[in-house]
Amino acid sequence: MRWILGLGLSSVCGLAAAQTDRLNVTFSLEQFFLAGGYFGTHLTDDRMTRPSVAVESGPWRFEGSYWFYPMLDFNELDETNVSYTSGNATLKYGRMRAIVGQSGWYDQWYSGMNYVGLVEIQKYGDHRFLFHTSVGAELTVQDGPQTFQLAAVSTQPDVDRLAPTNLDRGMARWQVNHAGLTVGASAAFDTKGLGREERMLSADVRWTAPQWIARGVVAGHSDDLLNKSGFFIDVYHRPKGWTDLTFVGRYEQFDTSATERLETTTLGAKVRAPFETSLYVNYRFGPSINTNPYSGPWSVGLIKTLRF
Repeated sequence: MRWILGLGLSSVCGLAAAQTDRLNVTFSLEQFFLAGGYFGTHLTDDRMTRPSVAVESGPWRFEGSYWFYPMLDFNELDETNVSYTSGNATLKYGRMRAIVGQSGWYDQWYSGMNYVGLVEIQKYGDHRFLFHTSVGAELTVQDGPQTFQLAAVSTQPDVDRLAPTNLDRGMARWQVNHAGLTVGASAAFDTKGLGREERMLSADVRWTAPQWIARGVVAGHSDDLLNKSGFFIDVYHRPKGWTDLTFVGRYEQFDTSATERLETTTLGAKVRAPFETSLYVNYRFGPSINTNPYSGPWSVGLIKTLRF
């Protein structure tokens, strides 16, 4: 059924592209498989499927995607929005990823890690807004090496909604790039109390050099019920002369209360195979390996992408 949906979307896109040369249309179908620990059991399963389409014409861009996730038993509309760019400013409306941290879809699913970082997969307030999309509006302004972003989104859990029922969370982000180093700071807050009832602060850094990438994120969230905070550090190394092998490592901590801490280390490798297929092999260990829902120690992931 998923393949039929993907091929159907691809056909529609192909017809649209044939009718006019002003449109640039791309389509992809991503499939993820996983063998690893999950809540104390070992699973080998079709993890998720994600068809997506992007249509660009002049300053306009539309992207749409849907997330089938049988491993966690949910299906939902993913990044689906329209954006308009004028000069150094872009306005986006629809479903989008939070402008908190530098981590996007590629970092979460193509880095070589089988599991998303604890900071990103946590539920803050009533929404996992670093893992799932939110619906609302976003403004991005590029000023030389600096990027400024503002967003207003809804925390309502309507997974297929494209128009927000309210705009109860505000977000702001600043980022600067210089000589392979990117540093950013982000904030998210409730709009009703201007951060008095719920707020989140985050800082992030990314460093790139030949054969190396390192990135780190630290975040803290507080509301009327609970304080949460955590960080992770990722390191990626591609040996010189090796184009299809990347070694990966992550150390992470997350505190869900004053007395409860999750702490794990992940080491692994990403092997790129023909036809846009990649194999991830991870070994996870640490004090929280038996209390973490995504337990280990070993996990193997297979990712396949079709592009049209």
